[in-house]
Amino acid sequence: MQKYRFMILLALVAIIATGCAPLFTTPPTTTSEAPPSNTIDATFVCPDGTSLDTTFDNTAHTVTVALPDGTVTLPQVESADGGKYSDGTTTFWNKGDEALVEVSGNIVYQNCTTQPAGDTSNAPASDTIEATFVCPDGTSLDTVFDNSAHTVTVTMPQGTVTLPQVESADGARYSSGTITFWNKGDEATVEVDGKPVYQNCTTQPADGTSAAPADTTADDNIIDATFVCPDGTSLDTVFNNNDHTATVALPDGTVTLPQTISADGARYSDGTTTIWNKGNTLMVQVNDETILQDCVAQPAS
Repeated sequence: MQKYRFMILLALVAIIATGCAPLFTTPPTTTSEAPPSNTIDATFVCPDGTSLDTTFDNTAHTVTVALPDGTVTLPQVESADGGKYSDGTTTFWNKGDEALVEVSGNIVYQNCTTQPAGDTSNAPASDTIEATFVCPDGTSLDTVFDNSAHTVTVTMPQGTVTLPQVESADGARYSSGTITFWNKGDEATVEVDGKPVYQNCTTQPADGTSAAPADTTADDNIIDATFVCPDGTSLDTVFNNNDHTATVALPDGTVTLPQTISADGARYSDGTTTIWNKGNTLMVQVNDETILQDCVAQPAS
């Protein structure tokens, strides 16, 4: 009898336990939130128009920078101020919305500011910038800066060249190894084989002609000048900056000479007759012999 009572008791306990337990077991719900992106893309635009596309990787603690001469990935290093990334040769500094790039301790780009996403107010209107530089001798250099290809195309009296951008400690430098174009602010210099051909050339305002020499005819870019030599000889000359020639009335006839490459000043030559113009002086050579020199330009009346 006691055995049956014990079995009945067990059955009641089982029924009670079953009634209290839920019919279905719902697995616990968890909210899985994807971690925020650990990479940040930013574009910095420098004063010379160069764009630096960068990717900050906060997981690897690196920055990848697309420089004109190639893309580099730099590890983050200790910095007393701002973010510093360096491989020992190339260094990228970031503080707030500004960036600076150094190569071998020399500043290559500075005062570069971030381009707001979806906003183009701080970027150049396009990836190409056209500018005309007028040199002291009246020569015009038409240039096209291509910020996508990181090149400059320069139209000089001797022809048109396209030069790749190379590293520079100061300003923007473009070079083929033979011809070099330097641009700093609103000035430009052209070198051939390391010697200045044109220098102190300044940008021509897009909406005016105020940067042109005072005695230049704005419409046709022609300069008339009279040089008086120590022996009293007068040389009436016409510098034509459209076709890059000089027409000189010499004592034995008038010649028109094409402009040629010069290491210093402006040189015009047909191989026989050569005139050199530097500043306000002129020299004439025939068959490499100097026949007139120290001729000085007369003030416009």
